[in-house]
Amino acid sequence: MRINLSALRSATALAVATLTLPAWGEPVTIRYACSAGGDNLKRINRAVAEFQREHPNIRVKVEPVVDNYENKLLAMYAANVAPDVANFNANRIVMFATRDALKPLSDFPDLNGPEVDLKGRYQNAVTAYNVAGKQYAVPRDVASSAYIYYNKKAFDEAGIPYPDGSWTWDTKVRPELKEKDFVWVMQQLTKTRPGERRPYQYGFTTSWPQLWMETLLTSSNVRMWDNDAHPTKLFLDDPNVVDVFQFAADCLNKYKWMPSNNDVTLGAGSTMQDEFRKGNIAMLQSGAWEIKDMRLKHKGDWDIAPFPRFARGNAPHLPGEGAGLGIFKTSKHPEEAWTWIKWYCGPKGLVPMAQAGESQPSIRALALQKGVWLPGPDAKGVDLKPENLAITDSMALRVFNRQLPDWFSGGVANELQGTYYGVLAGERTAQDALARLQKDLPGKLALALKREDAPPYPYAAGLAVGIALVVALVAWIYAPELKNKLTRGEKAESRSAYWFLLPWFCGLALTVGPMIYSLLLSFAESDIIQTPKWRGLGNYADAFNPAIDDTLYVSLRQTFYFSAISIPLGLGFALGLSLLLNQKIKGVPLFRALYYLPSLASAVAMSLIWMRLFDKDRGLINAFLYGADGKSGFLGIGPALSNLIGTPGEPINWLGDAQTVIPAFIIMGLWGAGGGTIIFLAGLQGISQSYYEAATLDGAGNWRRFRNVTLPLLTPTIFFSLITGIIGALQVFSQSFVITQGGPDRATLFYMVWLYGKAFGELKMGYASALAWILFVIILAITVLQLGLAKKWVYYEGELK
Repeated sequence: MRINLSALRSATALAVATLTLPAWGEPVTIRYACSAGGDNLKRINRAVAEFQREHPNIRVKVEPVVDNYENKLLAMYAANVAPDVANFNANRIVMFATRDALKPLSDFPDLNGPEVDLKGRYQNAVTAYNVAGKQYAVPRDVASSAYIYYNKKAFDEAGIPYPDGSWTWDTKVRPELKEKDFVWVMQQLTKTRPGERRPYQYGFTTSWPQLWMETLLTSSNVRMWDNDAHPTKLFLDDPNVVDVFQFAADCLNKYKWMPSNNDVTLGAGSTMQDEFRKGNIAMLQSGAWEIKDMRLKHKGDWDIAPFPRFARGNAPHLPGEGAGLGIFKTSKHPEEAWTWIKWYCGPKGLVPMAQAGESQPSIRALALQKGVWLPGPDAKGVDLKPENLAITDSMALRVFNRQLPDWFSGGVANELQGTYYGVLAGERTAQDALARLQKDLPGKLALALKREDAPPYPYAAGLAVGIALVVALVAWIYAPELKNKLTRGEKAESRSAYWFLLPWFCGLALTVGPMIYSLLLSFAESDIIQTPKWRGLGNYADAFNPAIDDTLYVSLRQTFYFSAISIPLGLGFALGLSLLLNQKIKGVPLFRALYYLPSLASAVAMSLIWMRLFDKDRGLINAFLYGADGKSGFLGIGPALSNLIGTPGEPINWLGDAQTVIPAFIIMGLWGAGGGTIIFLAGLQGISQSYYEAATLDGAGNWRRFRNVTLPLLTPTIFFSLITGIIGALQVFSQSFVITQGGPDRATLFYMVWLYGKAFGELKMGYASALAWILFVIILAITVLQLGLAKKWVYYEGELK
């Protein structure tokens, strides 16, 4: 039979095409990432369902991303698993645009058409997503974060008229202006009972701590650097900047007009919004996104007012957030993604969210239309609140989003943000903090500018070095074996051994490979997204140069300080417990389990528990030390400790004072000593009873038996615990990361916390790799030193001396 080869080829091609192409009519699925949760996420899913009914050929998969939203999106893009579409914050779009991660929307011919209607949107919102002349996102909403929500009852009780928007603020009280002075109003609305330190009603607060500082700096328009597009000079010690910083701190610490974040979230286990709704705070600064919850949860009478203008300037700007939708460059379905953006950022997507009070539409006509964002003629009850909702239009026009270069916002500006917390917490004065920054940051700014001009990384040389390192490692391990002549049987046995070791070799490759890559990366400037730049030994030189960055020495000092105290105490505590649990008494297994259980607890959960215990005003520890009156307590220990650390008359702020935070962390660590106790218990039970019997016959008492029998035979266990304890202590991370984020005043900026911040907070992977190798060398050196000294004090039973 003759075969038609041409027909066979055609049939084969058709079959392959049928298998590789999607079925006819199968909808395209696009992935949409957002940071929404709760009711917002439910509303998004309803919008998606409506969109899919109108566009049956497109499916939208919503992917909520919680915590570190932008950094996670960048990591997904680096791993080539980025979503098609994502929400982008107006203040963060630069970090994506400068990395060439987004598709310019000008690629779509209808960008400026009536369906998108860029001209009909708030122009400052549109401009916020335009980087270097390219539009990267369509704004969905505008979100000024400078609305003042106020409780009318607090104003009525104080006899103060409701704010009409004509008030101003300055860095001092101006009593002659009365209700026209925002600071005077804040002062009058703060109420404290006689004999109490904490007000029962605060005058004012913000939704999150740094919002207060950002608002003051933005509205006063003080200059901290020369220009946003390309900062080259800093003016942090300018008297106007210092004045604003100190005023912000005094409102919390000196005058107590505002609660600290710890007073509410840590001490009361509440939120600023909840305390406002309870009437414990008279005014709350936040964004339009609070309106929905206020309508549903606030049982009293409330309204909104604009944040006051600065009395000594005419700058209209106020901080804001806002979300816009853009498309990642790696999207396989950009046309479908664009269809979703046009629909979701258009009237059909915006109106339901506006009517629910969740977000102010970026299309100005919708924001001004009654029945959409503003209450309609049929609105009643809570839907009529706030009465002054119309001010949101003028407030939206005042929103100002800075477009700072990513190398600046991720470095210098990031350190400035950290200073916000320190000054607001009262750790140091604004003058001291800003003078230190003005001294340290210009060098870092100059270095950041220099890094921008670094040459590309030499990939060929890097690959050659990596291969050479692998070959050298293999040669170092196996070269000695090549000199040995093996018999045929020994060779067969060796081959069998290698087969059994093959899984281990695979695991070793997965460890050694990343280590070598990390070593090569430590000589580069890299964020794992953009092309790495060659720095040579620059990362190591910068780390060891205190004029550029003194954090290496600060973090090592604090890490060694923590280790020097926690390791001996931990070993002693574990040894003591193991001696107690080694007794042959009834119920010992139960006690062993109880002491071991805390070591199994999650480090995060344990940290949250200890945060409540160590709270300055409501914690059980201070309640025990100071008593109900705050002055007596158990044996007067609390007041004595306060005098010792220089805060007489004040309860110890365990987690907010640089003198006490590390001792507090050490106490937390003792809670998990059960893990070390089990190791010591195993060592004790491995000691033969014959040694104790012989010592008893020689007349040795309990102490001599412990000193001359137990300790010498337990030295291998002590040595093992010491090595693992030092390695663990030098990598301490969880407590600081969860509780203090390196504060107060860098007291808990341990080495791993700093390294993590550089790698995943600032995306400086090259610098972080250098830091990791510095720590590796330090731990290796200490371990080698311990192994050398072990010969002088560690006794192994049966070993000849």
